[in-house]
Amino acid sequence: MNLKWILMATLMAASLGFGHNSRAQLDPHPNDYAAFPEIHDWNTLRITLLRSGCYGRCPAYKSEIHGDGTVLYDGKANVAHKGRHTAKISHAALVELVDFFRKANYFSLGDRYASSITDNPA
Repeated sequence: MNLKWILMATLMAASLGFGHNSRAQLDPHPNDYAAFPEIHDWNTLRITLLRSGCYGRCPAYKSEIHGDGTVLYDGKANVAHKGRHTAKISHAALVELVDFFRKANYFSLGDRYASSITDNPA
């Protein structure tokens, strides 16, 4: 499978799924609505995901998508592709990704979610 689509799927799943059902929320206002900001200059857009390791075999990597479609990936540990890699996605794919965040009310999600499990990656 193409690396850029793996990165996009990982970003979507990680940003919206991991920790979402945790019982102990640290955000004191989890139901506050925050409007999704308009993007006036796509060149300033940065979508970043950083996953740290854990005591086991959790993947550790950083991925960043820029407004021009540049995708930067740095695989650290327990990943299929270690090291730094660069890819490019189309503007249409980037708009689709941003719309996914918008529909999920991303900016209304809590800043942090916690669980009683001590081995959660960040």
